[in-house]
Amino acid sequence: MARIGSHSSYIYDMDAGTMTLINHDRQTYSVQTFDEMSQQFQHMQQKMGKAIGDLQFDAKVSKTGQTQQIGGETATETVITLTAKQSSEQGQMAATVHSWLVPMNPVRQQVRDFQKRLGEKVSSAMLTGVSPMLSFAGSGLSAALKEMSKIDGGYPVLSIATVTGSLGAGNPLAALAAMSGGAATDPNAPLIVTESRYDNFVEGAANESKFAVPAGYKLEKDAQFSAH
Repeated sequence: MARIGSHSSYIYDMDAGTMTLINHDRQTYSVQTFDEMSQQFQHMQQKMGKAIGDLQFDAKVSKTGQTQQIGGETATETVITLTAKQSSEQGQMAATVHSWLVPMNPVRQQVRDFQKRLGEKVSSAMLTGVSPMLSFAGSGLSAALKEMSKIDGGYPVLSIATVTGSLGAGNPLAALAAMSGGAATDPNAPLIVTESRYDNFVEGAANESKFAVPAGYKLEKDAQFSAH
């Protein structure tokens, strides 16, 4: 599987058990095994998790009845709401995921099956665009991912996740929230907003060039990976 972007691209090789990160801005690439990726992600979760503790969440899934046209198809909205059962010393957290689903078809089923197999080898959070530097929200996002996996009725072509909360001034996450434009002391200000979009599903042979490092790019060793 390849995730192609204008600034960076990711190539997942199930047979080799590796992910290749291509940095188009620096014209470099790095290769890391799935085990190394998981260890790095777990380390970041543990490090950042100390700031707020291990929060547990109540989850609610609801179908709003709202629809919109995405890629020429009618998508229906499902909302997942997660609320922290308790407040940490640093503040309180909540997460909301708006997913827009379109009807399942054989091609999308193949993609879902591949993502499931890949998710068994690599952290699901990394595959959905969650950076290890934002893993302080790992409990809420992990809970959201579990609830999303239970959704029936289609394939999520668009998902928008928002994490809100209140963080004390002494918390290093407050500075991160401020850098991202969020108000660290405002419980209604989003700390994180991520958007995942899947479209242009095509059945047939893949373009092999999409799975190759561009000519002239240099290998960068010991690079730190983050998902975007």
